[in-house]
Amino acid sequence: MNNNKLKKNKVKKVRRITLVFVLITISVIAFLLIFNKDKNNTIISTQYDALAEIDSDRYRVEEYYIYGTHLTIKGVLPLNNVTNVNNVTLVLVNKDEKSSNIELETEYEINDSNILFNTIGLINDSVYLDNLAIGNYYLLLKLETNATHYYSGLNNTDYKELLYYTLTKNNINNKIEISFGNEDEVPFMEFNIKESKLPDNVYDIVIDPGHGGIDPGNTSQSVPEKTQVLEISKKIKADLEAEGYKVLLTRDSDINPGNISFKEPDGTFNKTDPYGDGGRVAMSYESKAKYTFSIHTNAHPQAKAYYGLEIYTPGEINYDLVESLVDNIKELSGVDYSTNWYYRKGSGIYTRYLSSDDLNNMKAEASELGYSMYPATNKTLYNYMIRETGGYMMGAYIDGRDTTRGANSYRNSNYGTETYLVEFAYASSEIDYPKIVSNKDGMAEGLTIGFVNYTNSK
Repeated sequence: MNNNKLKKNKVKKVRRITLVFVLITISVIAFLLIFNKDKNNTIISTQYDALAEIDSDRYRVEEYYIYGTHLTIKGVLPLNNVTNVNNVTLVLVNKDEKSSNIELETEYEINDSNILFNTIGLINDSVYLDNLAIGNYYLLLKLETNATHYYSGLNNTDYKELLYYTLTKNNINNKIEISFGNEDEVPFMEFNIKESKLPDNVYDIVIDPGHGGIDPGNTSQSVPEKTQVLEISKKIKADLEAEGYKVLLTRDSDINPGNISFKEPDGTFNKTDPYGDGGRVAMSYESKAKYTFSIHTNAHPQAKAYYGLEIYTPGEINYDLVESLVDNIKELSGVDYSTNWYYRKGSGIYTRYLSSDDLNNMKAEASELGYSMYPATNKTLYNYMIRETGGYMMGAYIDGRDTTRGANSYRNSNYGTETYLVEFAYASSEIDYPKIVSNKDGMAEGLTIGFVNYTNSK
């Protein structure tokens, strides 16, 4: 036999051996897939490296929302005869790098035959989105019993997706897309995180100079509030931009954002609608800002003894940010903490809800104008900028039934900006007013440093 024939025979033999090995390997894999599914009621996914093994049961996402820079997730997992539960944890499982998973702090309780779980923390202190590493993730629920089980999730909300841009740091932003998918009958919640510059219409912070145009604000002094707060707001914007943040002013001149024309019962026209196109509330949402600061000066002509700094906050929050704000504003502006004890939560810190008198007045006004009263209670936040920029999480309710005020089309949003109303000082006070006139720079710098110190600590 010549050498050429000998070589051809060897090649054929090698090919036969390789073919047999491939067929055996495929058979073994197929057997293991069927065996594991029948034995453990578990789906082994060959399509996703990250989903090496997940249980066939599903958790349900009942609520997920972003407030400021933090994400909250709440859900339910049916137990289905699972016993001896030792721990439950939400885990961002990296699709590409097995060792790059992120565990989210999770609390849970067992109720009847369900596990109720949610991310730990108050609304502005839950999952800090800005610290999540770049990558593509599935959100799985890890259940530890005598063994470890993983579950993928179904969306049981009316919200299909969320889009978030991180605060600018060192001229860098990340874009986070949270959505739901389903492939090969495996549903999942996923996070796609990548570096991305802010689009032109997206901002880090909104600064809202109060009043403007036909609305002067308080007129305790010859220079009205609308003028004073515009000057302070412009300085805050410049200071924050010097720190690298992208900042939007709701107004940069003597206008009242969102002016509309309609006829009042008394025949007058031109009223402010902060909720519609171009209004303060709409601008806060549409900018996808993480924070909004509504800037004001205070007045109480009937109580001259009132003076000092007051910052009004959202409800049920972590107060670390506002504490940093009040301390630094006080130090750099020379304005002391307010002497007002109503609604006070701490030095210079206030959270105001609707009172019984407020609710009675709302009811009377609704009756007079012929509409059903808004769904407000004594647990509803009083300040509309804080409430209405916070989505359903802050109890936004302006739906347009009162036609003299327009409608907040974002009231049911599951994305809200963390908003604070800053009353820097009392213009009606002989102690405070000279500081408003002479130390606007200190007020602006105090807010900026307070904010930067807080964000740098995260």
